[in-house]
Amino acid sequence: MEITLKNISHNERLSEETNCFSATIHIDRKKAGEASNHGHGGPTMIQPCELEQKIDAYAKTLPPVEVQCMTLEMDAELLIGDLLAAYLTQRDMLKAFRTRLLFTKAGQPEINEAKLDAAAMTKAHENPTRMLERLKANRILNFLPENEALALYSAAGT
Repeated sequence: MEITLKNISHNERLSEETNCFSATIHIDRKKAGEASNHGHGGPTMIQPCELEQKIDAYAKTLPPVEVQCMTLEMDAELLIGDLLAAYLTQRDMLKAFRTRLLFTKAGQPEINEAKLDAAAMTKAHENPTRMLERLKANRILNFLPENEALALYSAAGT
């Protein structure tokens, strides 16, 4: 079963204890329902109820997850939360790519960044090898395949 979120609307300002968002849920590329959370710490609402039950049954087949030193059984709400978090991480990375080069240095797990103006960013894209040397970087995320860059970006907790 392929579960994806689309039409995501996330409101950072209204997110207090949980993410304030709304999204449509698609299963195997077909719209199946909606998910939303008001951002005040309450549960994520999944509509219709039958959809939540279906996602919950599927989630129970997935391995448990570690959250803040606790092991939690996967359920529909946690699965939707993970999909939203992945979307937000990818969105933030792609936004950073517009004005910054994100890079790693050998032996260092963190992501470094170099803020560039439009002309410098164009030059960097024209000669990535030169930028690697100038930054003393071993990888520039902007020049990697998106899924590989996202894995590094996520692992660094950026």
